[in-house]
Amino acid sequence: MNYLKRAVVRSILLNKRLFKKISFLLILLAVPVMVLAVELISRGQSGIVTVALAAEDPADPIASEVIEKLVNDAGGVERFILCKTPKEAENKVLYGEADGAWILEDDMAGKISAFVVDLKEGHSCVRIVEREETIALELAREKLSGVMSSYISYALMRDFAYENCPELAGMSEEELRFYFDDAYGSDDIFEFSYLDSGEPTDDVSLDLIMLPVRGLLSVTVVLAGLASAMYYMKDEESQVFYRLKRAERPAFAYAYQFTGVFDVAVVALCALFIAGISAAPGREIAAMLIFCFAVSSFCILVRRLCGKLGRLGAVTPLLIVALIAVSPIFFNMAEIRWIQLFTPTYYYLKSIHQSAYLGYGAIYAAALAAIDYAVYKLTDRA
Repeated sequence: MNYLKRAVVRSILLNKRLFKKISFLLILLAVPVMVLAVELISRGQSGIVTVALAAEDPADPIASEVIEKLVNDAGGVERFILCKTPKEAENKVLYGEADGAWILEDDMAGKISAFVVDLKEGHSCVRIVEREETIALELAREKLSGVMSSYISYALMRDFAYENCPELAGMSEEELRFYFDDAYGSDDIFEFSYLDSGEPTDDVSLDLIMLPVRGLLSVTVVLAGLASAMYYMKDEESQVFYRLKRAERPAFAYAYQFTGVFDVAVVALCALFIAGISAAPGREIAAMLIFCFAVSSFCILVRRLCGKLGRLGAVTPLLIVALIAVSPIFFNMAEIRWIQLFTPTYYYLKSIHQSAYLGYGAIYAAALAAIDYAVYKLTDRA
């Protein structure tokens, strides 16, 4: 009981000490500010690419439906501008108000039918105008292809049914369309699921601007860990811990490290829930708790290997940049997997939807803690 009481008292004192440091408070403040800023951007009218939409025949039902679907399903990549005429859409591109223009031609139903009858003739139903070819525009065109695919697949099924299924010959266009929409009417060509559940999920529809937030928050937690390591080294140089017994110093150093990491992790976890980009609460809490131990072990080992405050201060920005580059935040490249295995962020980001990485993360944290203790015994320095 006395040991537990001492642990609680020391935890409170460590938190009070950390909250007196302006740099630590700035790291804490950076978490909600970053999430709020990104969410405001994602909810606004901003986009990576701007596309002007127009129809040669505004009364064409298919053209109107396509434009409506594109506007309603706009994500973080594209922003659509509605234009009354094709000329207006072209001028948007000409004067730099839009990156591209998609102009739906007249008689869409006839153009689609001609396209599916003879694919080699180069029939088209959408005219595309672009200032230059970019990756963002290529991604945006995938959205257009997804919307158009339902109309093209219906035309293919309709022609096949009329030519090869005599029992369907008496069905009207409306009846056949109703059957198609009921059976195959979704615009989603693919269904996504995570390895743990195997059930289809809509998580992939998250705004692309919001997707890197979790990874950036995890790097912020590591930054807090490295900052805590520097605080400890500074306090150690100032003889703040001179009353501690030498045998108690390794455990105290780890507690000092964990306290700073845990504080920022709690704020990051709350930010994820508020932003609406969290998984199941139990999984989130378990993953973040293991991540705290992994980051603490990682940072305390880095501190011990650096040995001096100046070295750790010089290494910290390099480590943060390296983590952003190699962690699966913006890209997940198999070629650098062997590097990712040495980073705590990798196990955390993977553990959100793959429970096996919860165990791997715990093993990683324990392994680094054991290495750190071995280095401590060799150097006799807490």
